[in-house]
Amino acid sequence: MVVLLALLASYSFSVPDMYCRVSVNHDQTLALFYRITFQCNAGADPVDMVDIGLPTQDWNVSDMRASLNGTGRSVMVSSYIDNGVEIPLIDGIGPGETGVLEFHGVCSGGIYVDDDQDDWASFHFSPTWFDGSLLTGYTQLVLEVVFPQGSSPDSVRYHDTPFDTSWVDKGRVVYRWDRSVRLDRSFEVGIGFPAGLVSGSLATRPSEPLFDTACCAPIAIFLIILLVVVLPLFFGIRSSIIRQKQYLPPKIRVGGEGVRRGLTVPMAALLMEKPLDRVVMLMVWSLIKKGAVTVTGEGTGTRITPMGVVPEGLRDYEKKLLELIAGEEGLTVKNLETFFKGMISDLETAMEGFNLKTTREYYTGVMKNAWKQLEEAPDAVAAAEVFADRFQWLLASEEKPQQRLSRLPVPVFIPASSWPVSTGGTGQSINVAAACGNLVSRIESAAGSSVRGLTRSVAAIVNPLPVSRSSGSRSGGGCACACACAGCACACAGGGR
Repeated sequence: MVVLLALLASYSFSVPDMYCRVSVNHDQTLALFYRITFQCNAGADPVDMVDIGLPTQDWNVSDMRASLNGTGRSVMVSSYIDNGVEIPLIDGIGPGETGVLEFHGVCSGGIYVDDDQDDWASFHFSPTWFDGSLLTGYTQLVLEVVFPQGSSPDSVRYHDTPFDTSWVDKGRVVYRWDRSVRLDRSFEVGIGFPAGLVSGSLATRPSEPLFDTACCAPIAIFLIILLVVVLPLFFGIRSSIIRQKQYLPPKIRVGGEGVRRGLTVPMAALLMEKPLDRVVMLMVWSLIKKGAVTVTGEGTGTRITPMGVVPEGLRDYEKKLLELIAGEEGLTVKNLETFFKGMISDLETAMEGFNLKTTREYYTGVMKNAWKQLEEAPDAVAAAEVFADRFQWLLASEEKPQQRLSRLPVPVFIPASSWPVSTGGTGQSINVAAACGNLVSRIESAAGSSVRGLTRSVAAIVNPLPVSRSSGSRSGGGCACACACAGCACACAGGGR
């Protein structure tokens, strides 16, 4: 069977050395500097994109700048990690080549009341790290944390990980860690210092529980009954309902390493087991954009109509869906079941050797970042551009994306001439929420009963309930970012996509 998608680019690189310096300023801002050496391994694709994770949520991409081998590079909000920036390297760092990336940035926040002493402040930090499935070798990491102005060696301290050397530079204590590390995970360090060295109030640790369960015996008895009787019944019913919506075969759920990038939006939605009526909608939208079909009529008379001439550049699954739409029977439950059985088989082939869990996490991040870029756009014009560019991801991520679009910080409009589905209006512009709502409603009306219950019927064919139960385990991996203490600020990143 023909694989629907191009194979994933083969990234493989090492980071021989990385220097990171983070300065805690008096106003509680953090000044970041990275100098990272990348070595692209022989036979691999060029390293053409790098992500840098940021230690707080309070930052602006306009405060960031980067360069590769001394030549400036643009900095954008990352489409790969939840909190960070991406730096396109244009031509990239080719096989056997070495490149030095420098990055400057400013963040706010991340300074907390110290866990051990209330009149002290604390700061925890981990330098950015990279996808372990792409990274080879070890890195000579040099990390320097600079205390606020006015600090002195006898009035500051470290947390958990001892520093290797320290000194005073222009009235500021500097701690330095110099280690050989595997840079596919967090290397967390922490510092503490008198709160008076920074201005403003500090964020406090999480509140204590509102009551002590040890002295609440009646509640404890109720919880035991809940755990022993009610919850197993509830979760049994819930598990059965969820199981009926899982249409991927068992083989695709186990084993594999790394992230399968490069999936189209419909294939990514299929991988995430989105309802199949939504996957149909994504594919129909793609056919509309490519000029293969149009949506005509209103209400129960809405139809998806082929344009007559099949445009070039259609993917195999788009051609097959177009054949069904143009056929005498149109879209029926039976032929859609056969269609998705083949599409899932092709997805299974495309996922060979890759990990389902980490790949799903990756595409979840892509969808979240599409909404983040839209909702944080500086003005309506920029938001309209994001909407046009990322609409399929927005449509894939939400059950009712039109509702979230209606809650954007500012009303966003697009030219009526640029929207390929008539909304029945007479104006020159269309509100994006109205445009999306009209599209969803009309495609649902056109597909009708053929897509209702499609997810369960396909799941029963491709992933039937097992005859007997057996135990097993599932492995996973990837980059995670979590802090165990109240005074933490962590960075998490992947790179070299």
